Amino acid sequence: MLNVLPANGHHGAMRCVLSNTAAGSYQATFHAVYCGALRVCYTVPLHGWMSGRKLQLEGDADLGRLAGGVYSYKGEAGEEEFNCAYRCQYDHGTFHLKPAR
Repeated sequence: MLNVLPANGHHGAMRCVLSNTAAGSYQATFHAVYCGALRVCYTVPLHGWMSGRKLQLEGDADLGRLAGGVYSYKGEAGEEEFNCAYRCQYDHGTFHLKPAR
């Protein structure tokens, strides 16, 4: 489980559970709170491979028209961080997550 360190204009708590689902396949399940009250949960399927000591991840997920449509994710995860960029037709940004302690 990971906690967010805000890197863009979005504010609120965010947690992520990154799971290995099969060889080279992962899923990131995000739990986020926006504006102090709006709670969202969604899962993104990711393809992953090791590069040095970091897991490279990328994938796409359709979060629905109201959330911005299809989002693309590209990032890397190590023992102490999960950094990722995301992009859709109406939004883009990055997040930097650290392990929960």
